[in-house]
Amino acid sequence: MSRTVKPEKTDKIDNIVGMLMEYEKMTIDLMKKASDTPVLDQYDLNAPYAKARIVKEDGAIKYQIVEVQLSDDEKKSLKEIGELLIEELDVDIKRLGGNENAGAYIRKLVEKIIKNYKIKITPDGLDRIMYYVIRDFVHFDKIDPLMRDPWIEDISCNGMGIPIYIWHRKHESIPTNVIFNTSEELDKFILKLSYMTGRAISIAQPVLDATLPDVSRVQMTYEKEVTRRGSTFTIRKFRERPLTCSDLIIYNTMSAEMAAWYWYII
Repeated sequence: MSRTVKPEKTDKIDNIVGMLMEYEKMTIDLMKKASDTPVLDQYDLNAPYAKARIVKEDGAIKYQIVEVQLSDDEKKSLKEIGELLIEELDVDIKRLGGNENAGAYIRKLVEKIIKNYKIKITPDGLDRIMYYVIRDFVHFDKIDPLMRDPWIEDISCNGMGIPIYIWHRKHESIPTNVIFNTSEELDKFILKLSYMTGRAISIAQPVLDATLPDVSRVQMTYEKEVTRRGSTFTIRKFRERPLTCSDLIIYNTMSAEMAAWYWYII
């Protein structure tokens, strides 16, 4: 004996099938798009949490930061821990004797917060969350991977909602996927940079030229007192190892004959 399927049940099944087909189509499109994007270069910046990927999209070269992803629950835990950390932090991070000591102090404080407030996090989730906490509280926030890249010489932000540009030794001037989405976020970051330099920036003194702890030079403007697009900054990084004559020859800055001549006269 055959059973008649109710119309409303048939509609529900059709909707589910339609959703599955749409999801499959979207997945195929995403996979096709990823495969169609040539990866020119890829290397670790802060393994295993962050790496650089240089791709060619629509004929243009772009620099992408790929960081470890958080689940929705981990994002909520990160936000909660960040808010509690601001309340619990009772010491000037700059006085802890370097980033390594500051990172260890922050890690212990986060573990204490998780225990006291009974925040449920898996061990793997804790590692991922700790990466973002230390990145934001101790290092350079969302541009920290850029600061770690030895191939980058300049980092420039021309305002809110505009991709940060870098000068890459191999690929020259290229945009990144790092963007400050709101003026509040960018203003807050400018204040953090000025704090790291040990000097102040404000509406009364909206321009600052200073040195970061790693001896990189930074130029900043605050809010819309100087530029229409709001706060801006440019960081000029310095090489950990000075350029040698061999480097200058490799980069075609000088010929081998010129290097030999300078070597002779010096």
